[in-house]
Amino acid sequence: MRRHILALCVVSAAAMMPPLCLNGIWLEVPFGAVEQGETMPHVMCGRTPACVVHTHLSRARCASRPNDEDWPGGVGATQAGAFGQLLYELRNKTLVFIGDSITEGIIDWMECDSHREGIRSIRIDDTERGSGRGKIDLHVRQLRDPEFQARTAQFWEAWFTASWGNQGQPLPMDTRVLAFPDTQTLLVFTKVHRFVESRVATLLTLGDVFVVNYGLHYDTTNFTAYAEDMQRLATLAAGRRVLFRETSAQHFPGTGSYSTWEQAHTAGKPCVCSPSPGGTNAVQRFNTIAHNVFAEVLPWYDYTNRQHALHEEDYCAYETPLKRAQGCCDCSHFCYAPHMSTYATSALVQHLRGPAPRAT
Repeated sequence: MRRHILALCVVSAAAMMPPLCLNGIWLEVPFGAVEQGETMPHVMCGRTPACVVHTHLSRARCASRPNDEDWPGGVGATQAGAFGQLLYELRNKTLVFIGDSITEGIIDWMECDSHREGIRSIRIDDTERGSGRGKIDLHVRQLRDPEFQARTAQFWEAWFTASWGNQGQPLPMDTRVLAFPDTQTLLVFTKVHRFVESRVATLLTLGDVFVVNYGLHYDTTNFTAYAEDMQRLATLAAGRRVLFRETSAQHFPGTGSYSTWEQAHTAGKPCVCSPSPGGTNAVQRFNTIAHNVFAEVLPWYDYTNRQHALHEEDYCAYETPLKRAQGCCDCSHFCYAPHMSTYATSALVQHLRGPAPRAT
């Protein structure tokens, strides 16, 4: 039977690359998992279990693997129930994440942890990517609690207007909203690669707590532009609970930092990523600026620098058929692993339990 299933995977590979199989077993890929402009999801065939990155952690997969050892790099001490603790600190609040694909990955981890911890959630955004406002209103009505339902509806009214300016248009793929009825918490993510003052100024009016991350999409030869943007962001953040997350370490071979998003290599070969060497690199310079500007900074660089083995093998960010044929070594996007998720979540919990800094 196993040979028969494996043969199906191999045969299908001719018409469909890469095959969506794991050691001969087809993987579950949730609807909407494929990023805009791509023809195939970012799913590997051949690892046990699959090393998955943003947008590919399904509810069923997470719920069926509750133990840390079920995941790559998952063996080791983690803090049980970390996501539940975060929701407790955020009861009756809206947490908004603004940032790049690294932040998107962390949101996926948190969503996965909620399924692993058995926490009920309702996805409010337009998961069908095109049905528009009507579907979102339908999801809001599932919340049952009148106060939480009214608060979520008010949030969407403001979000549509502030983010996209046209309530009749379907929501773009780079916004995600999860509602957690037990604590009446809204968790929001919007992808904004670089600081855009007019947009961010409005988004900062739509939540209670904000986690912001910028860095990887800035020119590493012009730190002045980054410093000026972060100073403007800090000015907008005055009087609000805004936590800045450090830029993650990059692990491209030979430098430990980054000079290209994907490093070409032979397709199908393992991707070897490296820890950062000694000395100061571009990411550390970004983080130094952030520490000098923001009152609250979530640690991330030192921890991610130790996780150079937690990347997709032969993975191309923003795939094209040519990239898939040639192969890419992505040393930027991390795989899901319980200890990574726990670190990111626990650092946020620790800050939320402390007193909010004074507005300056």
